[in-house]
Amino acid sequence: YAKLLGKLYYSQLQDSMVLVHGLIQRGRTWRYSCYYLSPVIMNRTREIDAKRVEALIKQTRWITAAEFIRLREKGQALNQQQNS
Repeated sequence: YAKLLGKLYYSQLQDSMVLVHGLIQRGRTWRYSCYYLSPVIMNRTREIDAKRVEALIKQTRWITAAEFIRLREKGQALNQQQNS
């Protein structure tokens, strides 16, 4: 699970960037400590089950920040072409 520590993702569900900054064991369950970079989310740090986070990434509900930026720039370029 440590491979995701320090990674920045974009959560499509929360419309927010998410920084995975900690790993905590609660009993036999591993949980990530995630910081949501959104003014809408009141409690910005949340603990999320590690298996759930991996499932969100696999389902592309969480994408890497680099992928988010690439897709956003591609969308902006298409908008500019359509407006020209």
